[in-house]
Amino acid sequence: MRYRLTQDLGSASQACALDTLSLAEGSYALRQAVDERAQIVIVNKFGTQEAAGDGMRNEMLQIVMAGIPMLTAVGRHYLSRWQRFAGESATVLLLSLPAVLALVATPPERESTGASSSLPI
Repeated sequence: MRYRLTQDLGSASQACALDTLSLAEGSYALRQAVDERAQIVIVNKFGTQEAAGDGMRNEMLQIVMAGIPMLTAVGRHYLSRWQRFAGESATVLLLSLPAVLALVATPPERESTGASSSLPI
């Protein structure tokens, strides 16, 4: 499923475009993926909100703690914050379709400790 987390408020708007209903729906979907033991979870990005401790950060942490491989994008500006968040379990992939397809085709094995053996970004 795909959840658009921003809403169109018009070009003159100065208000926050975050769509809180979509954020709640996306949060629920990520928690459901953990409950259902998904083989892999794809989260659009670790961005401003997550770097600040908000957004989908808690849900991403639940995915990691469940040992479910997760694919997400991280901008260079947030890479150090991502690495502190994900720890040594993270694997950095170059942005390339073959690398992503290889990961999705053969996700890393889950560790019995509950930690993710690989958390590609």
